[in-house]
Amino acid sequence: MLRTIIVTTPEDLVATVYLAANEIQGELGIGKGSIIKAISEAFGNTEAEIVEKIKELGELGLVAKRSRSSQAMIYKPQPLTIVKVFNTFRQIAKESGKGSKEKKQNRMKEVFVATTDCEALYLTRLLQAKLRLKFTGQTVLAALGQAAAANIVKQVVSVVPAYDTIVHALPTGGVWNLPKACIFTLGVPISPMLAKPAKSVGEILDKFQDTVFTCEYKYDGQRKHSHSNSSKNPAMSRKFKSFLKLLLKMVVKFLIHWFYGLGYCLQGTGFSEAELEERSSNLGSKVIPTPKKCYQVGDSLKPEPDVWFEPTEQGRR
Repeated sequence: MLRTIIVTTPEDLVATVYLAANEIQGELGIGKGSIIKAISEAFGNTEAEIVEKIKELGELGLVAKRSRSSQAMIYKPQPLTIVKVFNTFRQIAKESGKGSKEKKQNRMKEVFVATTDCEALYLTRLLQAKLRLKFTGQTVLAALGQAAAANIVKQVVSVVPAYDTIVHALPTGGVWNLPKACIFTLGVPISPMLAKPAKSVGEILDKFQDTVFTCEYKYDGQRKHSHSNSSKNPAMSRKFKSFLKLLLKMVVKFLIHWFYGLGYCLQGTGFSEAELEERSSNLGSKVIPTPKKCYQVGDSLKPEPDVWFEPTEQGRR
């Protein structure tokens, strides 16, 4: 949870840590009676009814949840955010002097009115300092440290994707000094250099958000990107399929034709001969001599297609 907040909404981190640690009840200066009164006024019950329901359900938080679900709302309230709850608690803690008790109850009532579903249950537990998440403030602090450290390590891996370098740097400088010890190195590729297919342009824009970026054409074909410190350097695909034999055949054919002064052109379609035969037989009956009047070809497509087909509806598989 904390890792997600650090990456997506870091401005919510302080409020989240305070509420998760649940160490605020003493500073608020409120008691059970004040909470009961706020619940009764927010959900249209009397204090006596709230007390009776506590005897039935055994917990004030469950009473608040049931009262919320049984009350009809004229309009849906604004979503109750972590920051709003935390700021309200801070305002409650600052109230002092004459009339402070009533002001605190009004602020609690305002938050209870905005709750939906099970929010009233956990809001009541927060006010009582009985969140019942089975961890303490020390657990929250430990999780916060791990979340921050994980974020640093992920950043370093994107710059230096070499585990041995990172592991060797950890004992000497610690996790906080990793960005200084693991920096861009000549000859070591970074993660953004590797292709990450996207299904749409919208997916790319969501990933970059407000970051300024540029694009360039990617030309299909075979290429070799080698990173090795040994004498052996095989040509492999990402799935470890060896392309070395294919490359050797291409080189040998090219040298033979070059020696005899013959032209040599190696083209590939990505299909086997059997697949090409099948597609040729299926599409042969659809060929027409000239394009139909309804066909439109953009100016950028030059030369024009040398084969035209009848429009057909492709069935779904």
